[in-house]
Amino acid sequence: MIAVILLLLITISLVGFAFVWFSKMTQQTTSSIGTQVQTQTDNTGKRVIIDTATAGTPGHIYIRSLGTQPIDMLNEVGIYVNGVKRDQTSGNAATGCTPAWTAGNIAVSATVSCNTNCNAGDMVKVIVPGSTDQVVCS
Repeated sequence: MIAVILLLLITISLVGFAFVWFSKMTQQTTSSIGTQVQTQTDNTGKRVIIDTATAGTPGHIYIRSLGTQPIDMLNEVGIYVNGVKRDQTSGNAATGCTPAWTAGNIAVSATVSCNTNCNAGDMVKVIVPGSTDQVVCS
């Protein structure tokens, strides 16, 4: 009789432990999915277009935000000329942008410029979390 009661108590405690563990796992997974969905939604609202890319030393690249979310200038924008990434903070037209970009956001519908060396025929590409645009320097 005592053995049966002990077995029932052990079974009930194991079921309780399993319930609590599964509840916590479900809560953590739901929270993680919600965060990932919000991040992905924000990223799809970060879109740009290259208005112009003029050849020269330095050339002039004008980038316009078309999305619904601001874009972090230093961490979310990649500028490439013929596949070589330009450093927006260098202040050197041979390897990056002049004047050097500082921390901040590209506001929705705003235009920013990067003056960097670009020869006629060079491929200019700008990458942000929600889109990519490329044009030929002319």
